[in-house]
Amino acid sequence: MIKTAIFVEGLTERKFIKKMINRRYNERLVLVKEMVLKGKGSYFNSADDKKYPGYEFLLYLVEVPDYTKVTSMIVQSAKAMVDNYGFAFVIGLRDLLPNERGEEKNVINLIRRLIETTGVKDQVEILLSIMEIEAWFLCDFNMLKRVDPTLTPDKIKKELKLDITTIDPEIEFDNPYKILDKIFQLALRRYRKHEQEIDMVVDNLDYDYLCSVKEKIKSFARFNNKLDSCLRTL
Repeated sequence: MIKTAIFVEGLTERKFIKKMINRRYNERLVLVKEMVLKGKGSYFNSADDKKYPGYEFLLYLVEVPDYTKVTSMIVQSAKAMVDNYGFAFVIGLRDLLPNERGEEKNVINLIRRLIETTGVKDQVEILLSIMEIEAWFLCDFNMLKRVDPTLTPDKIKKELKLDITTIDPEIEFDNPYKILDKIFQLALRRYRKHEQEIDMVVDNLDYDYLCSVKEKIKSFARFNNKLDSCLRTL
């Protein structure tokens, strides 16, 4: 059994990745386990592969207390996870926010330097969603109509002066989640990262479409490619 851990900063990322994996990789015998970390301690078990016979891939989605912990918890625990608990890959995903867009290269360089200190750098990667993961959701503009048929591109363009069909949300919006909330308010709905609101979005995304997009949301492509490269080891 191949084990991978993906550390994320919140419920939104955890629900999105779980739904995406279940939609795209079930045929590969992938088992997803979810964990929410609230403090220090060891949360992994080297015998997990024996608990789940019949699966070829065990993936932990690990939600950390806040975005500042994604990098630090990976750096602190990656070597033990690889050497003691049998993880093949340790991945992190966090928003670029609250850093500014112009700080992206500096943030990436700092992350890479920290990964170098783990002693297992070839098994570790931490990726950024630019600026927030909601930019990825907005790229699938038909998701909005699936949630509410009144949220057509024409209505959004008329009311908010946004041509959602042509822009790259990753480049266009500094706070994508606020844009998503404004759009849903046109249909008397809200998006405030509450659990039911997150489900409303991730349940209506077209994951095959997102994976087919080449000219937009480059940070999603990097994350998706990393996930695919892990699963190609099956």
